[in-house]
Amino acid sequence: MEQAQQLVDRYFESAVTYWDDVYRECDLAGTVYQRRKEETLKWVADLRLPANAKIIDVGCGTGRTALAIAQMGFSVCALDRVPAMLDQTRRHAAQAMISDQIIPTLGDVSHLEFEDNSFHLTVALGLLPWVNDPAQALREMLRVTRPDGYLILSSDNSHRLNYLLDPIENPIAVPLRRRIATLLRSAMLLRKEMRLPVRMFSPSQFRCFLINHHLQILREATIGFGPFTLVRQPLLSDRLGTRVHEFLQSMADRKAAIVFEKGAHHLVLARRS
Repeated sequence: MEQAQQLVDRYFESAVTYWDDVYRECDLAGTVYQRRKEETLKWVADLRLPANAKIIDVGCGTGRTALAIAQMGFSVCALDRVPAMLDQTRRHAAQAMISDQIIPTLGDVSHLEFEDNSFHLTVALGLLPWVNDPAQALREMLRVTRPDGYLILSSDNSHRLNYLLDPIENPIAVPLRRRIATLLRSAMLLRKEMRLPVRMFSPSQFRCFLINHHLQILREATIGFGPFTLVRQPLLSDRLGTRVHEFLQSMADRKAAIVFEKGAHHLVLARRS
């Protein structure tokens, strides 16, 4: 488990520039991640938290979301495991002249060094897919969130539309694909390799996960469609894929049943009971 976490840490250390730039790019990935951020900011604004509310962004990356929340007038603890991510957060805060509202903090979500009931709002976007033990991470986030406080969390959707349409990525095929890979490795026909461990939930699984931890779900959104592939080969150019995403996203925003829970990311606003 520790080896897997080290692999994740090395990946994010090597990908700081990508995760910083993606919030400014106009390609498909940029469009999706920016939309997830915008939806989060809208929910934060709708909560009408008191001006002195304490907020933590767990797994803050290069701080793009934490800075945007701070620019609403709040003080934000921006926490991440990767020092290089926090260096970028500090630079962005200084450039935006809000360094006094951002508290870059090196830490691990599985062992948060804060007192119980410290925060009015806990934000964790794109965090749970990358942790060894999502349940332990959620317990820690709940512990540091005040009673009747809020959490905004996202999961990677194992039942996203582009996976369902690709026979290799389809969730039904995953167990068979793993068994075949295991057999090929045991026969020394496939090289054993350490893959980045990404833990995904279907929307229904994510709801059950949160409800089982005594969270009351207040709002949900599905975000991001594509890239569409066939046997992992791209079917659309990035430009056309972005247009398809925007069309499907507009349907999801209107709660169209065919796509409402089929986006790449499932975003949830919940209250600690």
